Amino acid sequence: MLPRSTNARLTANLVRSLYHAGHRSKIKLRPYTTVCSKTDDIIRVLQRNKLIRNEDKPLFRHYWDFLSNNQTNLPETVLGSMPLDSVIQFVQANKQNSSTVRGLYRRELIFNWDKDMNKVKELIEKLQISEGSINSKQDVLALCINDSLETRDVIIAAEIYILYYTLNTIEPLNDDLCRKIVTALAFEHPRYDHIHLMKYLNLHDLYDNRNERIPLTQTQIVSLCNKAIALENSPILTKQTLNRLMDIELTSSEGSRSNKIIAAYHLIEKDCLINNVAGVYFTWTAIQNYYTSIARHDPRMIHKIIKLFTRHKAYRTTCKQIISNLPPEYYSNNPLILPTIIDYATKVGNLSLAKELMVNVNKHLLPQNTQIVLFSRRCLSSFLRMHLKFKDSKGVDRVLKQIQDSFGKHSEENLLAIVAHLVEVKSSENLTKAVQLVEKIPLRKALSAYGSIINKLVEWQIASDERFDAKSMPILNKLLERAHRQDPLHKNRLWNVIASLFIKKIVHYRNFQRPSDKATHLLSSKRFNTTNLDLAKLIYIKSNDRNITPSDTDINPFANTSPQHVLLKITEGNRLIILRNIALAAIKGQRKDIFLWCCSNLYQAGMPTKELLLDWNKMLNNEIRNAHFVEVKQMEEELTIHGLPFLRKAFS
Repeated sequence: MLPRSTNARLTANLVRSLYHAGHRSKIKLRPYTTVCSKTDDIIRVLQRNKLIRNEDKPLFRHYWDFLSNNQTNLPETVLGSMPLDSVIQFVQANKQNSSTVRGLYRRELIFNWDKDMNKVKELIEKLQISEGSINSKQDVLALCINDSLETRDVIIAAEIYILYYTLNTIEPLNDDLCRKIVTALAFEHPRYDHIHLMKYLNLHDLYDNRNERIPLTQTQIVSLCNKAIALENSPILTKQTLNRLMDIELTSSEGSRSNKIIAAYHLIEKDCLINNVAGVYFTWTAIQNYYTSIARHDPRMIHKIIKLFTRHKAYRTTCKQIISNLPPEYYSNNPLILPTIIDYATKVGNLSLAKELMVNVNKHLLPQNTQIVLFSRRCLSSFLRMHLKFKDSKGVDRVLKQIQDSFGKHSEENLLAIVAHLVEVKSSENLTKAVQLVEKIPLRKALSAYGSIINKLVEWQIASDERFDAKSMPILNKLLERAHRQDPLHKNRLWNVIASLFIKKIVHYRNFQRPSDKATHLLSSKRFNTTNLDLAKLIYIKSNDRNITPSDTDINPFANTSPQHVLLKITEGNRLIILRNIALAAIKGQRKDIFLWCCSNLYQAGMPTKELLLDWNKMLNNEIRNAHFVEVKQMEEELTIHGLPFLRKAFS
């Protein structure tokens, strides 16, 4: 009788022999297994010798992930565990119609070269995927990349490249192959654009981890920028892509913008559209000193930056810095920049700056620019606001006469300036005058002025800690009813403003309910009953429903006696403003849950964590607000050292 161990060896050899002949003799065999369950899953799929099924595909991804995560002690692979003919038969039956199967054989070539070079070469030969000789791992990589690009498996090409260099960490990166992959990733393909950009970022990470620069051409950078900008519903991915492209420096031709600046400008434009002032600040800090003079930057960008920062108190210090670095001869002759600076001086009530501007304009304005700069409609409107702000009646008369002489009638912007001035101070008389004035304006031109009046009514209501008085609510109703008649679909920006104002009103700390003695024990350590924050969250969630259209929103949410049913117009333009207001109130009301919910939604809307930290510190921390940063690294270090501890703790 043979020993048990000898019997086992003979049995194993017999099973192996029968397995090789099994397909011809139709002998039913026990499935072949390995010590790796993920590999066994794929072997079972291949043993069926049929077309791949949709439910099989996740198994392949799990198998590849498992191999990638166990590189130091690479488990058994499919190619190393199965007869070659069985693998080839399955691949040939499926590769024409399945990118998953094409991904399988390419990865098997990469995983198995060091294990069994001859078997890899035989697989390549029998699949007829190479016309040249394969003599090295680098040849296998090039084959897999070119084969993937030939069948338009762009994602697989990127994954194979990353896989190869993850397995072979000391080999130099192949820039030529990377360029081929990036060119394919940059090509517009709406269905896969978001995945292509993610793969580009993965390639960028690979190069960063090697302390190398990813090799891109100007054309590739422009294409990737355009692809990122056109991406919908993925603001963080767009920002990550543009930020990475901004880090790549290429020599630009004489007179043209570098790719770094082009990517930065795209970021600024994107963030301006969604009112992400922290994002604009980050990008501006990164490029502000790129040129020897700020004036060499695109004036359209300087205009957007100053305009946005002027609207946000926490960022006005940066406005002052930018303006102080602009040569007077530059802004005095620029029809876009001059009125923007005047608006800043007006908004902050800086009379000395306004006077300095006038002196510089008189001194540096070129005669040929008088009409296109000084007497432009935009500049005259800014002058009108300035003279109204500083109660310069002669200046107001002079500007109004110039407007009349130049244009014959007042623009919507001029009328808005007058209305805003009338309601600057709480006065029933001035309020009446403002309403009478807007009633004389054609409805299509009056909506912006409506917003100005309603804004003041809400401010007065908050300041007085009372409900709208007997005179205010009828005016509010009247204005909004007229606006609705003119714009029943609520397309106008006025309805964005109404949404922001309504949320601002209900979350204001004056609306926190102080607990009564009976309720104190129910509220434990809370100083206030902050159910108004829960209400704001509810309204936001309901209003943000994709099925809600602007025409579904309330005409006058302030008059709704059931505020939990209010629907507001939420857009890219006011989303961040609304969430920021709720979050600030949550900080004051000590509602960490509401604060983190807001931050989560702000992140999804396009504000990465670093921008959230900056924004809150700018608003709540005097030291950060008044600091001047010359580069991003300095700013990040300052936030780490002097940032508010509760914010770091909240995001940790």
